[in-house]
Amino acid sequence: MRKANCHTLFTCRQLLPICEAVFTALNQDPARLFLLELAGDDATPTTLKTVSQLIADGEDLPALDDVALQAGETQDRVAYLCPTSGTSGYQVS
Repeated sequence: MRKANCHTLFTCRQLLPICEAVFTALNQDPARLFLLELAGDDATPTTLKTVSQLIADGEDLPALDDVALQAGETQDRVAYLCPTSGTSGYQVS
C-alpha cells in the first residue's frame, strides 16, 4: 500500500480483520476502508460503509463535467489505476 500510495481499500468480510490491521499499522483513515458485500456473508452490522451504500449515495450527486482531452492525450493520461496483489502478472514501472 505504501509503494502504490494507496489510501482506499475495498475488502470482503472474510479479509476485514487483516485489512483493519494494515490500516492501523499504516495510520490510514479507517473511513477509507469499504466493504464488498458477497453472497453468503455474515449479516452482522459493521460501521464500515458498503459498496451498495456508496452507490446509493452517488445516485443523488450531480453529474460530473466532461473532461476535454487533446488528440492523443488518452495514450499518456491515466484515468484509473487499479493495483493488484501481483496475481495478474508482473507490473511494469
